[in-house]
Amino acid sequence: MTETQSAIVDVLQQLLAEGQQGIFHYLGESGAYVGARLAGLLRPLESMIEQTRRNESELAGMIDAHGGQISPIVVNMEMQTLAYLGVEFLLPKLIAEKKATIARYQESIKAVGETSSDGQVLTRQLSGHLEDLARLESFTQRG
Repeated sequence: MTETQSAIVDVLQQLLAEGQQGIFHYLGESGAYVGARLAGLLRPLESMIEQTRRNESELAGMIDAHGGQISPIVVNMEMQTLAYLGVEFLLPKLIAEKKATIARYQESIKAVGETSSDGQVLTRQLSGHLEDLARLESFTQRG
């Protein structure tokens, strides 16, 4: 593996690890209570969770294509309580995580090169995160 490939693998592994330790990954495993006020968020949230899984799978494939090793998932103990929290409580945390994810993707795209095939995949994934953020923020304006 060349030094450039190694640097790209490091960037991709960081994105993958951060996604696997994030709220959206854990919500897919535990679920969360959605109250009546945010009932309209259930389907979009399920879609975001599914997209998180697809992104993680795609990142893992990219790492493998560069000859990298997929690191094991590190359990985030803070996320173990998500099943007991309602989405109304989690909504600000979901928005904050989405914003942090967007910032990491923007940095990662610069690191791998926007016009590279990896950069194009990350740009597409970033677009999905931006749409998700807008959707989440629209629910803070309701009620």
